[in-house]
Amino acid sequence: MENWLKCYYMRDHVGKTFSGSITGVTPFGVFVTLDEYFVDGLVHISELGRDYFQFDAARHMLMGERTKKRWRLADRMTVKLVRVDLESRKIDLVPA
Repeated sequence: MENWLKCYYMRDHVGKTFSGSITGVTPFGVFVTLDEYFVDGLVHISELGRDYFQFDAARHMLMGERTKKRWRLADRMTVKLVRVDLESRKIDLVPA
């Protein structure tokens, strides 16, 4: 229920930019917690740039093969809210 309420509230903020911290790293992207609202959203790996990212579970990190760009746990990130799905209780973000 809590996740649904967070999604319901955030649907009015689609298109806005927020600052946050990476609180989860997975093979399919990074989860970012927004500073202002303490709401989590996913930045899908396909939105992180034109590179192939390798998942390093031991270091909680995604690293680009070509660019060597790293996305690690606790890194700061500025994101834009692009989609809120109430039914699946998911929030989608992209780097700003």
